[in-house]
Amino acid sequence: MSFKSDKAAICWDMDPSEAFLVGTKEELKKLAEDILLALESDTIDGTIGDTQLKFSSSDSSLTENGLDIVVNNLAIVKDNKDTSRVINCLRELNGMSPLADE
Repeated sequence: MSFKSDKAAICWDMDPSEAFLVGTKEELKKLAEDILLALESDTIDGTIGDTQLKFSSSDSSLTENGLDIVVNNLAIVKDNKDTSRVINCLRELNGMSPLADE
């Protein structure tokens, strides 16, 4: 089976909590540029738990598809307390204990 990548990828060795980005210098630079463009693009309003946020609208993933972890979008919150709330809400939805201090 052949695998051809043209985007940076998120990989992990022993545990997903130890994930890292891998790619050529050009692929990683493109990812950074795509993130900056996504921050300036149109957004879609949404909520996770009780937290209001905006999702960047994108037709393609930011990182390589077909792997265990793929970044498809950005969720933009107002402040770091909202980031903590979203992290905890998603962890609880997945049966895990809260991690971040609110």
